[in-house]
Amino acid sequence: MRARTGSFETEYRTSGSGPWVVLAHCLGSSMDLWKHQVGPLGHDFSLLLYDLRGQGRSGNPGISYSIGDLADDLTRLLDELSIERASIVGLSMGGMVAQSLAARHGDRVDKLVLADTSSHYQGEVARTWRERAAVARSEGMGALADATMTRWFTEGFRRSNPDEVAWVQATFAATESSGYALACEALAGLDLRAELGRIGVPTLVMAGDQDHSCTPEVGRQIASAIRGGRFELIDSAAHASCVEQAERFTRLTLDFLR
Repeated sequence: MRARTGSFETEYRTSGSGPWVVLAHCLGSSMDLWKHQVGPLGHDFSLLLYDLRGQGRSGNPGISYSIGDLADDLTRLLDELSIERASIVGLSMGGMVAQSLAARHGDRVDKLVLADTSSHYQGEVARTWRERAAVARSEGMGALADATMTRWFTEGFRRSNPDEVAWVQATFAATESSGYALACEALAGLDLRAELGRIGVPTLVMAGDQDHSCTPEVGRQIASAIRGGRFELIDSAAHASCVEQAERFTRLTLDFLR
């Protein structure tokens, strides 16, 4: 299904029954990333899955934006669907969107689950995001796909679960290069640190123990900056913990949301 959210349309779908939970995916992915969580969470919750702008099947307005703009996209989608309040589960960039929305529109949020995410980038890491944007524009997504999978999954998982990795990589490679590049540039300017203290909803922060993109230490810092925040480490996982350790990720999320 599609909804008008500003100057473009957002692809979304709903399922389940109960209080609303939004699932916000990472950069270079789509709502399909949550395939392992949809069934279990749908027993207790109404789920809203959506593709962030320029990702998956959502529109790409083709202009520069910030993470705050992505949070506004989600707020407009909630308005379109007459959802007054929801919990938000966000992975990586989706977690950044969740932080921004909760800091500025806390009355719309029940709980947060922030997985393998960050609150700011600066220096060399910010430059890396800009470099990835340039590669996507000049060489296409295929030039970034293999290296991205080595960051998203541990070596052992890549060897033992090639079909899972191939599915995620295919989604990444199919991402529109312009949409990916604009998102990279938004991440390069990310700094939500001053907003974390305004988040007053119960928050679970999780990180894979082998996530070198959004490290466990970064997750602990976010949890400590949020009132009522707590941190959980996911063993034997890199960046895409909702896939690599789907059972533990889902169990932690369900226990927290319940």
